[in-house]
Amino acid sequence: MRIANAKRIANDSPFCEARAETERIIDRLMSPEALSMTRSEIERLVGAEGHELLRELMQAHVDLRAAQEPVVEVVGADGMPRTLVRRARALSRPRTAR
Repeated sequence: MRIANAKRIANDSPFCEARAETERIIDRLMSPEALSMTRSEIERLVGAEGHELLRELMQAHVDLRAAQEPVVEVVGADGMPRTLVRRARALSRPRTAR
């Protein structure tokens, strides 16, 4: 299990990582380093950080939808029931270290 997924489960909200990402962006924009950046540097920062935030929001939405999918019985061509439920995380990718 990915760390981000474990955090989502622990916080009972699929959007907890997106909220945390929003706070990280705000903290970064308030930092002394950011206050000394040029406007174009801030725009690049917000563009890059904002992309990660949008990815987190999209992943949270997909996770929420996946959690609401009904489980149906599946029988293979051999007549045997398939009981393994595999949760696909189509948008997931490893988080990069900051």
